[in-house]
Amino acid sequence: MRKLFILFVVWAPICLWAQVDTIQTASKVDLGKERQEKLKKDSDFQSEVIYTARDSSVLDVKNNVLYLYGDVTVSYEDIKLQAARVWIDFNDQTLHASNPGDSTGNPVFTQKDQTFEAQEMRYNFKTEKAIIRGGRTKQGEGDILADVAKLQDDGSIHVKGGKYTTCDLEHPHYYIESRKLKLIPDKQVISGPLRLVIEDFPLPFYVPFGFFPTNTGEKQKNGIVLPQYGEAQDRGFFLRGLGYYRGLGDYADLLVEGDIYTRGGWRLGMRTSYNVRYKFSGRFSADYSVQRFGEKTEDFTDPDYSKTAGWRLTWSHRQPISPKTSFNASVNLSNSKYLERLSYDPNDVLTNTLNSSVNFSTSFNPFNLTVALSHNQDVKRQTVNMTLPNMNLQMSRQQPFKRIDGGKGLDWLRQLGVTYGMEGTNQLANIPDSLFLPILFDPTGQTFLVNPEDSTDIETLNNNDFFKNGIRHRSTVGTTFRLLNYINVPVNFNYREFWYFEELRRVYNRVEGKTEDIMVPGFFTARDFNFNTSATTTLYAFYNLYKSKKEIVFRQQIIPSLGYSLNPDFSDPRFGYYRDVQTNREGDIATYNRFQGAVYGSPSPGESQSITFGLSNVLEMRYRKKESYEPDFDDKKDKFERVRILDRLSLNSSYNLAADSFNLAPFNLAAQTTLFNRKLNITGNATMDPYALAFRGDTDTIGYRSSQYEWAVNNRLGRITSARVSMNTRFSAKQARGKVASKGFDQQEYEMIRNLIYDYVDFDIPWSMTLGYNLQYARSTALAAKVTQTLRLSGDFSITPKWKITYNTGYDFTNKEITLTRFSVRRDLHCWDMSFDVTPFGTQQSYVLTIAVRSSTLKDLRIQKQSRWQDRAF
Repeated sequence: MRKLFILFVVWAPICLWAQVDTIQTASKVDLGKERQEKLKKDSDFQSEVIYTARDSSVLDVKNNVLYLYGDVTVSYEDIKLQAARVWIDFNDQTLHASNPGDSTGNPVFTQKDQTFEAQEMRYNFKTEKAIIRGGRTKQGEGDILADVAKLQDDGSIHVKGGKYTTCDLEHPHYYIESRKLKLIPDKQVISGPLRLVIEDFPLPFYVPFGFFPTNTGEKQKNGIVLPQYGEAQDRGFFLRGLGYYRGLGDYADLLVEGDIYTRGGWRLGMRTSYNVRYKFSGRFSADYSVQRFGEKTEDFTDPDYSKTAGWRLTWSHRQPISPKTSFNASVNLSNSKYLERLSYDPNDVLTNTLNSSVNFSTSFNPFNLTVALSHNQDVKRQTVNMTLPNMNLQMSRQQPFKRIDGGKGLDWLRQLGVTYGMEGTNQLANIPDSLFLPILFDPTGQTFLVNPEDSTDIETLNNNDFFKNGIRHRSTVGTTFRLLNYINVPVNFNYREFWYFEELRRVYNRVEGKTEDIMVPGFFTARDFNFNTSATTTLYAFYNLYKSKKEIVFRQQIIPSLGYSLNPDFSDPRFGYYRDVQTNREGDIATYNRFQGAVYGSPSPGESQSITFGLSNVLEMRYRKKESYEPDFDDKKDKFERVRILDRLSLNSSYNLAADSFNLAPFNLAAQTTLFNRKLNITGNATMDPYALAFRGDTDTIGYRSSQYEWAVNNRLGRITSARVSMNTRFSAKQARGKVASKGFDQQEYEMIRNLIYDYVDFDIPWSMTLGYNLQYARSTALAAKVTQTLRLSGDFSITPKWKITYNTGYDFTNKEITLTRFSVRRDLHCWDMSFDVTPFGTQQSYVLTIAVRSSTLKDLRIQKQSRWQDRAF
């Protein structure tokens, strides 16, 4: 590298012209120590200039100008210049660079993190200012194109004849044109009057000023969020999404935004996200909306007028505290009105349930502890269930005799294991979602429920009646041994104990002649136990097709099981869990459960001695590959192909020896298989009742379940009371299978396509399609069976690499109507995106057409036409 200290004075002793030969490798110019120090002392330059040139360097001593040619690089303090041709004038201490007009390219000027590509430029070492012509620089997500730009000593740039664009092409598809711009690097671009130019066509209106944030180095950008505007048929004109964004330090941010309608409706929302690396991260949002539909008049002449209020709250949080401890949350709370009428997400209308959980989990050998708060909401029934909280302590299986010495006769003792678990919960059950918050925040108070059809009908509710709590202990002692070396026999004894803090006392009111229920507080316990064992083995059957050239062999895997379980009758008076009470003046006696409706249930009445039995099958096939018959086939490779014909075919039931009637339980059948090289997945299940229907006289058309077997009445194993069949498959283009493009031009194929251009179809277009069919059957009486059939179709395909179409539709054969159907079209316009989402028919009929700049900085530069179903009159 040639290093030149340009602390320059006129070199009189040196010849007027001195040319240095072509430089192939950089080298230092040794001026001698004394000469270097003299140059530094006598010159106005404060730092050294380091340069390299691939072709040559020429020093004009008379005019004090240094010329550099070919891949020139010049460095001075925080400045770096790369160009094909550069000259340095030592008299006025300026550096010049230009494009020589060939294919070598434009000069590239860099100062700190600021880079300019220009046709011509000049830099003054004294003033630290630069003039750039035909320049281009990157600012955030966009580029600044300048006819003339002046780089100031403070780093700011003044531009004359400027263009701002996020299109990275040399000739951009669009730009924002302004006569004057000021650029403050990594902060903002400020513009005078400007206009939008698309495909070199300027729009016929100006904006008085412009502001473009470019602070890509900062994590947060504070400012106003511009809204969408439009008109809703039943709510008037609106502004949606108007808000303000603010960063909250280095780890969090906040967005407050909302909607406003001219007929009085409004929405207020809050969004925040936070992230502390390696510690925790999450998001939180809350919305409250009040919407007025129709016109409000003094005499209420508009029958469509209504007022609806709704709210929604979401929270997600993840926090790994240690390898064995974590805290996580996933909260999704809302009232049904918000999902049905106020949300702009079309999927919310189809939502039937909402679920939330907040849990803390840790482990300490041999226990695992989880404390969780959960929420389940039935949107259609408008009810809420919650656990506040639920604690679960589980002990892993312990084998106290695992290391005992002895032969195989003591294997059962070494396998003996003990498990233990404890659960405690406090639940809120079946709360109307409109009363959810009042009951949650005032558990000891009262709530008033108003009948929506009669505002004078008001029911007073005690909030504590919705709470249920209790503790349950569970323990299992069990072992496993082998019978005849092939039969596995597990044996288990299960024990449960319940702790409750109130019990039911049912007393007879002699004055009114009826029973009354009283909940008595205190500490009450109950316990139950049961015993079960089973025997399972696996059998194999082979079927050879000897005459088959492919050497086909079928293998059937048969898994029979037989079990026994014993449950005592805990309604026996000696246990004390069930009591008798008089029910009327005639003295009739009824039995009731002291823990009826308890959160964990209670010991069950009635003795049960059940024999369970089942049979499961798997069918497979093996055949020889076609290529294995070739003489050059490698014998080390597998000659056979294996195919699973039937993944599962099972039948299960049980027989209760202690029952006085209906001893045999319904048969449960299940099957699953895949066809066509595992492309089509088929699953099915059915329930068969082994007992026949009987009728009460000739006029009975419904029937009832009798104690006679269906085999004895109709010579059938049972009656199918319910069944379900599901088929699913997915198709996709073969292009993704490694198809290699042709390296040459096929003239014959070209002529065929040209001659049949209108009949030609390109089957290499990327596409996918998912097809699903569901059939459900239900018939428990002699009435006609209820059959439902649905067909679902979804997928996508790309017409070109820049066109993408997706679809989702279906057909309900029962109601003979098309289900919710949606189509989406996406077009990649390089620096713009076009999308068209449409629901062509149904209650959610709507469309949204959007053409927008692909940039977060200019996300509000868009054209949108929409007609949403929420904006039409209901």
